[in-house]
Amino acid sequence: MKKIVLGLGLFLCGISTQAQNGLERIVVEKFYVSDATDEANSAGRLPAGSVTYRVYVDMLPGYNFQSAYGDPNHTLTIYSDSTFYNDESRGKTTGSNTLANARKATLMLDSYFSVGGVCVGKMGVLKTDDTDGALANTDGNLTNNASEAGDPLTVKDGMMTGTPKTVGFIGFDPAGGVFDDGSGNGNSFTTNNGAWYFLGGTTGVDPNINMVLIGQFTVVSADQCSRFGFDINVQIGTPGGGAENYVFENKNLQPGEIFEPTCSYLSACVGVEEIENHKTSFFVYPNPSNEAVTLQLGKNGNVNYAIYSIEGKLIMNKTLSSVSENQNETIDISSLSNGQYILQVTTDGVSETKKITKIQ
Repeated sequence: MKKIVLGLGLFLCGISTQAQNGLERIVVEKFYVSDATDEANSAGRLPAGSVTYRVYVDMLPGYNFQSAYGDPNHTLTIYSDSTFYNDESRGKTTGSNTLANARKATLMLDSYFSVGGVCVGKMGVLKTDDTDGALANTDGNLTNNASEAGDPLTVKDGMMTGTPKTVGFIGFDPAGGVFDDGSGNGNSFTTNNGAWYFLGGTTGVDPNINMVLIGQFTVVSADQCSRFGFDINVQIGTPGGGAENYVFENKNLQPGEIFEPTCSYLSACVGVEEIENHKTSFFVYPNPSNEAVTLQLGKNGNVNYAIYSIEGKLIMNKTLSSVSENQNETIDISSLSNGQYILQVTTDGVSETKKITKIQ
């Protein structure tokens, strides 16, 4: 077992050295797309086209979610290229509001950390797994039925009865931060020495599905084209009382750490097919890099890769024919300015994206 020191105290993260794979994936759900009614009833703070994302930890039965964390080897980051929406009247930094408040205005779209809960007495579930109907909004909001967000909230609200655990924080104070109850607090949260957690571990509403909500994040946008992304690390408990640690990058791996590609995510703009709830079909390394990155392709087929600026400007583009599985392609980025870029890889018409960073 290994101890990881976080913040001012000791946060004990037992790392198993045995065969493990209790984490199936990190799941990103596009939960809701705001419309003109939501914009009007939020005093314009939630423009039509803003997108609410939910992030879940999907585990095998018998495992439990313990923490999402950043440490000196793997910095946790949650970011957008806009700002995050926070309900200024009743918003909280965790999914712990009352059920009565959750029915008002646009509070259900507040950005917050979670260890399963969305409000008092309710647990977050994928809308596709919601079997108990919907909570009526008392102000006539949240009625958009945009097809890209799946079932409308008037039919399935992504909540089911349960007993949410209390979110703990170590190494950072969420009050006054990006997800505090105010709008325009910023567009990036990062920590290399902190976590949100529940020490006893928490499981999904359905023990067979065993999917735990760890955060809801609404990106302010007028056209659904403000990107949302994260690089996170998670610790889950095993049925035998041990723990497994999964990290978003395949470098600086400490003994027992497991690289999990779905711990890193970047949304796509409208017009680019988003691959959500899906293990990525390519790897890119080293990342960050100063000269070149290697693109390792995980599927056979015809491949096109493109690099875009964060603003969406195309910088380079190349097509590869008849690629074989695990084929490597070296991409020269030495001429790029320092900063972040979007690498889009399209295999037989299906596109996926990942953030890359150019450094000196």
